[in-house]
Amino acid sequence: MEAELIVDAWKNRMWPLVVLLCLGLCTSLARGQERSADEILTELNSLIMPPYDVNRDTPNTDYREQFLKKRHEITNRRADLIGELAKSHPDNPSVADFLPERWETMFNLREDYEGVLNETQDLLKAQPDHSIARYAWQWRAMSAMMYYTRGDSYDPQKMLAAIEDFIKRYHEDPQGSMMLYEAASFHLRDAEKSVAIMRRIVADWPKSGAAREARWKLRQADGIGKPFELEFTDAINGSEVSIELLQGKIVVIDFWATWCPPCLEELPRLKDLYAKWKSQGVEFIGVSLDAPEGDRGLEQLKKFVTENDITWPQYYQGQGWQSEFSSGWGIDSIPCVFVVDDKGNLAACKVGDKLEETVEALIARREAKAAAVDAGG
Repeated sequence: MEAELIVDAWKNRMWPLVVLLCLGLCTSLARGQERSADEILTELNSLIMPPYDVNRDTPNTDYREQFLKKRHEITNRRADLIGELAKSHPDNPSVADFLPERWETMFNLREDYEGVLNETQDLLKAQPDHSIARYAWQWRAMSAMMYYTRGDSYDPQKMLAAIEDFIKRYHEDPQGSMMLYEAASFHLRDAEKSVAIMRRIVADWPKSGAAREARWKLRQADGIGKPFELEFTDAINGSEVSIELLQGKIVVIDFWATWCPPCLEELPRLKDLYAKWKSQGVEFIGVSLDAPEGDRGLEQLKKFVTENDITWPQYYQGQGWQSEFSSGWGIDSIPCVFVVDDKGNLAACKVGDKLEETVEALIARREAKAAAVDAGG
């Protein structure tokens, strides 16, 4: 019937009517193409991840790449099907089972944080008591944490508000404290705000893993201006090294590892600065997070230091990320540089690209004090 009306309108040059009728026909066709929930679920359930065949992963083959490519294709297709099901049949009971999978794919594989944020907010607005409301609040907070901390979208208030929304509803869930910890550690640009959040985590969730991590971070904040204790045997030449023995020198402490690409990228700059400052009473110390000795960590450290002509002392802790000294100072990413002043007190943590500025200021302060003493004498 609609097709006949279109023909008649066309013959009579009734263009507006032609357009409207065409649009109506297209809409009808689109509705007719909408798949049933059973059809979507049948395809969804047929998409099974291929098993990994270790015998096919041999040198000079691309099996691993093809295997991962296939997994990604299936993962993405499943996410699309779940989206189709949720959009066309939102009341189907299987939607609740599958939506968290879709959000995980969007978040981890596609990095579509805005998409997850929008979908979770829409669901919570439409159905605040949905059976997966807890997952929706959690994914909403996680996606907000990523979306509102990038580029022009940076908005710490919105990020923290989304996390607080989750905590308000699920205070005992450890995910809340961990999200706060991650936000304070990696995403906030306000150091004072970060420290305040760390203190709150320790106070409100004292037995949580986040509180344990936060205490280590607070040690950095609370350690500024206080004596920094470090004593070890140099892994390279066996000499004894300590901050006490280096009194009067400014000490740059580099937490690093030979397996860490960013650390190796930073190495030429550190070598240039060491050559520049050594005659000005500045010493460097490397604190290695290399693997245990049984995994050849010490051997690799010695070989690398020798081959790359690194002349400052190296503290080999021997337990990688679990090493007591670096863990006790809350080191969760490397390279990480601390600076100790000429009195042996911690002057700065995680100085990053402000290393030169920090050390030059300490050198100037020390020289000013020395000049004042000489003038007084």
